[in-house]
Amino acid sequence: LYAHAIQNPVRLDGSISDWGNVVERLQPFGAEDDTLKDGSFNLVLGERGGYLYAFMRILDDTKVYRDPTYLRLDNADHVRLSFIRTDGDEGRVSVTLPNPGVTTAYRMDADWRFAKTGAPDNQIKGYLTTTELGYDIELRLPLSLLGSRRYFGLSFVDVDDPETREINSITQTLP
Repeated sequence: LYAHAIQNPVRLDGSISDWGNVVERLQPFGAEDDTLKDGSFNLVLGERGGYLYAFMRILDDTKVYRDPTYLRLDNADHVRLSFIRTDGDEGRVSVTLPNPGVTTAYRMDADWRFAKTGAPDNQIKGYLTTTELGYDIELRLPLSLLGSRRYFGLSFVDVDDPETREINSITQTLP
């Protein structure tokens, strides 16, 4: 993964229109024979003003949003961030998708099921828009959160059944 320099200010609104020519650098993940499948995504990373930005265009045929009455955070579509923190420990953050609009991020336990604390991690901001084919998600996190810039990965976790809420697939980059 490579974070490209972003020249213009970025507004977190779920649109890549203000990223400039970086939009041409979208990379597919989870594609088969150059065709995106359910749960796969295109990704581009950018860097500006001490922040790492990520834009994901996700193909998802069945959208399952987070139900706030559940404590578990792995039972709806979500994005996972994996990285090494400044203290050398593994960082795990789940970006939940409660509905179109502002996303909520939580530091996660080792099993990716529950938040380590009940409080969201407000350092990580995001915005979700829906499309006919799935989601567009724009994220921002401070580079100071990352202890090693060599170890950073993103995953999209696809849940397709709103009743059972079981994970259908996980598509990821390699850290």
